[in-house]
Amino acid sequence: MLRIYLIAIIAILAGLIVLALLVRLGRRHAEGSALIAWRHVISAAVGLLVF
Repeated sequence: MLRIYLIAIIAILAGLIVLALLVRLGRRHAEGSALIAWRHVISAAVGLLVF
């Protein structure tokens, strides 16, 4: 049971790290980028893949 919680926490952290990196990337580049528009979906997908 504890193992499932640890995996879930790692997955959430991975998603948040990807989201933070995409937001940081968005500040440097054009705002109209497709990656920036879908940053929440991309970070959620990474979290699910890690889970």
